Amino acid sequence: MPDSELSSQLVSFGLTRQEAEVFVLLNRVRNSGATGVTGGSAAELTRLGRVRTYQILQRLAGLGLVEVEPGRPRRYATVAPQVGMRRLVALQETRLTDLSLMEAEVSERLSKASPIRTEPLGDERKEKASTTLLRGISNIQTVARRAMEGQELRIVLNEDSEDHITTTVRYMSHKPRSARVIFATANREQRAFESPELEIGGYTYRVRVFHGELPTVVITRNQCLFFVYATRRRRPKPLSPVTVSTVVSDCVTVENPRFVAQMGTVYESFWKASK
Repeated sequence: MPDSELSSQLVSFGLTRQEAEVFVLLNRVRNSGATGVTGGSAAELTRLGRVRTYQILQRLAGLGLVEVEPGRPRRYATVAPQVGMRRLVALQETRLTDLSLMEAEVSERLSKASPIRTEPLGDERKEKASTTLLRGISNIQTVARRAMEGQELRIVLNEDSEDHITTTVRYMSHKPRSARVIFATANREQRAFESPELEIGGYTYRVRVFHGELPTVVITRNQCLFFVYATRRRRPKPLSPVTVSTVVSDCVTVENPRFVAQMGTVYESFWKASK
């Protein structure tokens, strides 16, 4: 794997591009059998300049990815790759926990932020759809709950999204007024449910089965939400088995009366074609 691609992967774990490049360099030094490298030598190899290189080395040392060997001059060496990556993952897990704790407070403060008036939009601009792309489970869940609470919902589910959507409804403070669900499956052996109404997590849904592949969509009175799911592999502990789970990765919301009406018409067509 080229160094540039490896550096890009490390950026996903929270390092900057330059930090990732220095970290890769120090691991290459480690793989050569050397016990470490001086800051001056690292600066020559990275071509980042002595001051910037020393700043990055101190940053990596602070993250626990680099060990500083005393002496004149000091030498810098990376910890074992497995140890370094575990520490990077732990830092991201800690950051996610901190953000989750702040979620309720920030959401409340945003809802109470002082309003700002804008000039009325012309009719032409009002007709344009307001589209938003959401990423991150916390953001998606907050918007989904607010959009779905107390609404008459028309939902399309599939094997990937069944647990996510029904769990979201289960933990709502105010349940939807009603919910019709098209369960889309490519499994031709999937039969229609014995009863058109199913109770899931204490809430009753009207459910029909559609044989075919459809994306996950939630239609409310004035909004459409399109959900995208991804498969993630995770190893909770260094020696534990890898677990595979499907999680929501993106959500696109569209607010426009005409578009919602069109999507509602499409939904009714699939509803009639379902069993």
